[in-house]
Amino acid sequence: QGSGTEANPYLIETAENLAWIAEMVNSGVTTYAGVYFKLTSDLNMNSIAWVPIGNSTSQLFRGQFDGDNNFIDNISITGSYTYQGLFGITGTGFRCANLGVNTTTSSTGQYGGGVVGCINGINTVVENCFNTGTISAAVSISDYPCSGGIVGYIKQSTSVSRCYNTGTISATQNFSTMSSSNGSKSISGGIVGYIGSSTSITDCYNSGA
Repeated sequence: QGSGTEANPYLIETAENLAWIAEMVNSGVTTYAGVYFKLTSDLNMNSIAWVPIGNSTSQLFRGQFDGDNNFIDNISITGSYTYQGLFGITGTGFRCANLGVNTTTSSTGQYGGGVVGCINGINTVVENCFNTGTISAAVSISDYPCSGGIVGYIKQSTSVSRCYNTGTISATQNFSTMSSSNGSKSISGGIVGYIGSSTSITDCYNSGA
């Protein structure tokens, strides 16, 4: 339903509709730049293995997603994806608002977030969102993992506002494989794990471990 415009957004009515977005982005068909989506009701993903929307810097989501104050329950990520969350990696122009999620990530991804694993772009917004699930990130390479209740890693120029997290957040690292130049870093945060330049976090709170 809908045409993808701000006045007439594509309506996400089922879990299958949501999975279609992931299929189109992850197969390289489109980034949905400038396209609008709206969730019409609560969804239960039934802990079926979820493939995050966006899985590389060339296959990322740049659309506008309005949860319309609905909740997506039982998002379970069990695969070995670098970017883990409802959205794996998003780019310039991305916006997600008015959405609650219960996201559980596996411990095999480098970037994990309840809503977004990694934001890699400018002029992006996450507002009025929350997560209740368990977010973990881990790496066994010479780099560092980032996990956050809402977003794992923000590169730059993003606004995060009126968001909260109640889930447990963790990041672990295989120190034996670390290079001396990178040092030892495991980064986690209740709202965001790593924050890049020109990013603001306002009116947010965390009550999770």
